[in-house]
Amino acid sequence: MVKESSLLIKPKTDSNIYHSISPESANWKYLSFEARIMKRYDTWEHETQENEMVIVLMSGNFKVTSDKGNWETLNGRTDVFSGVAHTLYLPRYSKFTLSATSEVLDIAYGWCRADLDFPAKFVTPEDTPVVIFGGDNATRQFNDLVPPGFGCNSIVVREVYTPSGNWSSFPAHKHDERILAEDGTVLEPIQEETYFYKFQKPEA
Repeated sequence: MVKESSLLIKPKTDSNIYHSISPESANWKYLSFEARIMKRYDTWEHETQENEMVIVLMSGNFKVTSDKGNWETLNGRTDVFSGVAHTLYLPRYSKFTLSATSEVLDIAYGWCRADLDFPAKFVTPEDTPVVIFGGDNATRQFNDLVPPGFGCNSIVVREVYTPSGNWSSFPAHKHDERILAEDGTVLEPIQEETYFYKFQKPEA
């Protein structure tokens, strides 16, 4: 019998929070991730504490009121294959209430410890860079929701669209130890990473 990898976390079917990963459950140090389904008028109240957080709209619409500002989506996508996401970055020590304003709301969000403060930022699909990486059967589309240089402490968030049959992460690489060149240039950073998959076809 083939043992299932501990790196593969399947969604829960008995909770509105259908994915939840913490440093303790993943056996690493920094990154947490959750995905949740909400129905119209449902609310979620949260404090980021010492963490910075990124909320990504999978589908539907939401409204956020917070001590860092207020934001609302009015033209959210119907699914992840129907356009680019709305993205909300919240710095550490933010208090917010997120309300579902569509019949069904699907959101994903990640957070990690931060040492510096940055302004909250709401990024629309129109302001999101879209880049094509690779070539041949390693071609894929990156939607840079929170790219390096975004104006945050350390978190990076991207959506990747991989055509059927293509490789998503090529060439092989790693980023689990900090390696510096003699001049101080970072050759390899420590960057914990989660891949949250959505499939367009049930047979995928």
